[in-house]
Amino acid sequence: MNKSLSLDSETSHIILDNALDAHILMDMDGMIVGWNQQSERIFGWLAEEVIGSRLSEIIIPPVYREAHEQGIRTFLKTGRSAILGSRIEIEGWHREQWQFPIELSVIPVERNGSCLFSAFVRDITERKQVELSLQEAKDRAEGAAQERAGIFAAVDVFFIYVDCNGRVTEWTIRAEETFGIAESQALGRLLQELPIPWNWDEVVGLMQRPGGQKKVRLRQGHGGERFIGVTITPITQDHGVGHIFMGKDITDQLKLDGEIAQSQKLESIGQLAAGIAHEINTPIQFVGDNIVFLRDSFTVLLRALGQYQCLLKAVKTDTCSQSLIESCEATNEQDDLEYLLSEIPVAIHQSGEGVSRVSVIVRAMKEFAHPGSHEKVEVNLNNAIMSTITVASAEWKYVAEMKTHLDPSLPHVPCLLGEFNQVVLNIIVNAAHAIADVVKDTSSKGTITVSTESVGDKVEIRIADTGSGIPESVRTKIFDPFFTTKEVGKGTGQGLAHL
Repeated sequence: MNKSLSLDSETSHIILDNALDAHILMDMDGMIVGWNQQSERIFGWLAEEVIGSRLSEIIIPPVYREAHEQGIRTFLKTGRSAILGSRIEIEGWHREQWQFPIELSVIPVERNGSCLFSAFVRDITERKQVELSLQEAKDRAEGAAQERAGIFAAVDVFFIYVDCNGRVTEWTIRAEETFGIAESQALGRLLQELPIPWNWDEVVGLMQRPGGQKKVRLRQGHGGERFIGVTITPITQDHGVGHIFMGKDITDQLKLDGEIAQSQKLESIGQLAAGIAHEINTPIQFVGDNIVFLRDSFTVLLRALGQYQCLLKAVKTDTCSQSLIESCEATNEQDDLEYLLSEIPVAIHQSGEGVSRVSVIVRAMKEFAHPGSHEKVEVNLNNAIMSTITVASAEWKYVAEMKTHLDPSLPHVPCLLGEFNQVVLNIIVNAAHAIADVVKDTSSKGTITVSTESVGDKVEIRIADTGSGIPESVRTKIFDPFFTTKEVGKGTGQGLAHL
């Protein structure tokens, strides 16, 4: 039999009355002998109503009661129980006859020579609801997001405390794993003396300007690198300011973020595919028609050229006849060579324009869909904006005029190009949809205006439209992930969340 913990009555009384969780005492017969105030709150029964009742009939759902009774009988017979000393999650039974999730921990105790079962119970309904909400959000996300959530769940945060003198006074095991420095080597030493392979000037700067999680690069051997997300919080002490470092390895997170951003870009292109196909098909069609025209015209010109060669030969041999001249003139009139000679250059020019148009669309799609990097790179924002406008042209060209005022002197700007393209695309498509709602059943078009401008050491990008605008009631939610006012299947609500 398991060893029992001996408690005197006064200690038991204190536990029953002051435990933060529900605390229930049950005797060997399965009868309730102790019931604290938290038990009353969780299960809805007052202590005087349940003392002396069978525990299984009070807190165990009917479907599990026989198993509970069997567990008691097994313990009495063998002294063994699968739940004793363990923390388990099961279903509880409320007085109003509904089930709810609870966390249960049971140990045997001895009081006044009798063996009792002491159970601590916690209502985990709220936690389960949160877990359910997260699971539902996770199910809506793409497979890469699911993988990322799994990685996040497996990664623990490191914790480092540096006192006002800059010496390490706390160094957790996760810090050991992250930086490869044992606690015994870190405690008591100046943080800047530790062989952490990051940019110390950058870290010192973050300590002087705390706020939010910052990405710090960790150098590794053979040119490798990792990225650490660090939050540095100043703590005021009597003799100065200490700092708390909390963070985790976000290398995989950055990689997955890139994959998710890429998949969202490809999803956007997929949603625009029909329009893009139409934009490509139109010039391809008239290029094809022109090629047929040129082929037929070439056949006619070959026939005429044959006759003129005969005429040239006859002239050279001084055997040119009137009938040969009349035959050439008849062919010229019948085949309308003057028309062909005027239209062939036009067809060639149109075909060249069509091929150029297709080339522009394909190049824009390639630039838009490029995976990019999780590191910021110097980007020509005007070019990126024009590529995105081209990709989205089928969404706006039938409902709006596109006006651009792009500052030609705009400097290259460090940014995450993929995310930038995605946000611009989302705004333009949303603008087109908003305008479509306004101009439907009319012959008029709206206007989308995109402008860029240097403002001091920053760049300002403005996108305006003549649509219906965002209702005042939802403007505070536009940056919330998965928020959208569109019907199901028309958008994920992830666009502005990237900002």
